[in-house]
Amino acid sequence: MMATTLIGMAGTAWAQKGKPSPPPNAVGSVTLADRTNDDLTSDGFGSYGGATIYGSGTLLLDLSIPTSRQMFIALRDGNRLVTTSFDHVVYGTYATNAVLRIDNINAAPGPNGWGRSVGRIGFGSSVPNHALGFRYTTANGVPIYGTEVCVRRVPNVSPATWQIASSEACSLDGGAAGLFEEGLKGKGYRFEAVYEVRFLATVVCTSGSTCPQ
Repeated sequence: MMATTLIGMAGTAWAQKGKPSPPPNAVGSVTLADRTNDDLTSDGFGSYGGATIYGSGTLLLDLSIPTSRQMFIALRDGNRLVTTSFDHVVYGTYATNAVLRIDNINAAPGPNGWGRSVGRIGFGSSVPNHALGFRYTTANGVPIYGTEVCVRRVPNVSPATWQIASSEACSLDGGAAGLFEEGLKGKGYRFEAVYEVRFLATVVCTSGSTCPQ
């Protein structure tokens, strides 16, 4: 259900009558760098194929289909920055088969070549109804605490290639993601804590003629 909702949100903005046609959606791969001390890491089986790069600039990688690939989210004891709940998810490393979403990967670059955007990744079946948000907004339109992600289009590379990183890449405070529970009856969501969650990913467009130019 969550994946369907996210996919619908990514594609509906262009469906209104009278709007110009958007660039076509493309397909891409996502490769995590798995650096020492990264907190969002791969399952060790290389690039994740089948990511959708929407014409609007949204990147969506659904780990629940069509394979059993996973990513791993580490919530480390020393990396919890803020908490508002004693009932937050305990420290540990969690496998996720949920959705990774990064908005506007075509964001205009900043002074150092990086732009800022927002993103989220769900915990999937390991911690149901929970997600990490890098300044992403809930269904209620409330920004989740944390910092943004950094995005950049790698220049002079074909096919189109992007880098996405936690916020230390564009000189923000170090890669903080808000942990929240969503879908609560009568509340919508509950913010639980902020953790430092560092990562670096490379996105490569793989669908040929529909890749951005």
